[in-house]
Amino acid sequence: MGKALDGYSGKRTYDPTTPATNKYYTSREGDFSKDMSHSRFVMFLKSPRSFWLRYNHGFVEKYDGPPFTLNGRIGTLAEAHFDTLRATSPLGPSPLLAGTEFGNCLPFIHPTDPDFIETFCGRRTNSWSWTRTHGHLFQRSSDPHPMLNVYGEPDELVEFTDEDGQQWIVVIDFKAQSSNPKYGEKKEYNPSKLKRNGIPKHFGEAFGVSHRVQLEFYAWLIEKIIQRDNLPHKVYPVGHHVIFNVGWDQGDIFNNTTSPNLGMSRYNVSVPLDWSWIEPSIELALECILSPTLPDKQGLPTRTGTGAEKFYDFEVLDDRYAWMQANHPGSWP
Repeated sequence: MGKALDGYSGKRTYDPTTPATNKYYTSREGDFSKDMSHSRFVMFLKSPRSFWLRYNHGFVEKYDGPPFTLNGRIGTLAEAHFDTLRATSPLGPSPLLAGTEFGNCLPFIHPTDPDFIETFCGRRTNSWSWTRTHGHLFQRSSDPHPMLNVYGEPDELVEFTDEDGQQWIVVIDFKAQSSNPKYGEKKEYNPSKLKRNGIPKHFGEAFGVSHRVQLEFYAWLIEKIIQRDNLPHKVYPVGHHVIFNVGWDQGDIFNNTTSPNLGMSRYNVSVPLDWSWIEPSIELALECILSPTLPDKQGLPTRTGTGAEKFYDFEVLDDRYAWMQANHPGSWP
């Protein structure tokens, strides 16, 4: 299993005296102690204590579980569909986006890097090793060198040009499930709705805030890549989920055939994005890493809980996200 019994993996710990890099390395030859992926960023939102231990003592916060192979395979097939469109001339829109505001969008092609989608969006073997080469080397004005390599791996990017001639990149994410009601299909974004503790229900009752955090993290990163590569694009302030619902409407695994046959439906959910809070939060995450003392258990400014302190709490993500938004307000770029 991927975690030692005592919780410590023996991996390299963070050393602030050496710079972060985004060069390509294999898993055996590289030093990845200064990498911060989307999942590591989410770890900070869930538990600064676990986050600090991970970077400073090699703590692994959870055991490896079985891979979600069905979700991964459906995502791979959807990505292959867009790559086929990308290789076709003339370039055309995807039927997976038909009927949405992005129905006329085209698969994004980097104007100077023909391998960009393959390396950035995880199409190659050992995908994270390639994806991290597009990471943003995060450095504050007071830092002597880059302190973190911040990277992520979005599923797909599409683009369109508005009537004023501005080119936009849209972040697309694929989800697979088998559930009802379909999350996000109704009231997918209603910030006026509040839970009992006063925290906004960012996606109504069912659409998890983690999906919004994921898209906003990618949007921030793509904006940095646009600046780095001097592209004419902007990141569109609405992301999009293509959600595949597998076998839910079936009462029979054979689905009126002579061999097992699962049907699959698809629906789409657009998500308003504001990623102005991401960079200040990365600064807070870096401060957490550099702190000489272990953070308190689940300290959270938005509430004074009556329950027992928790070492690692998935539910606190929503609360900390709301606090980040409130304390680092901004506007869409």
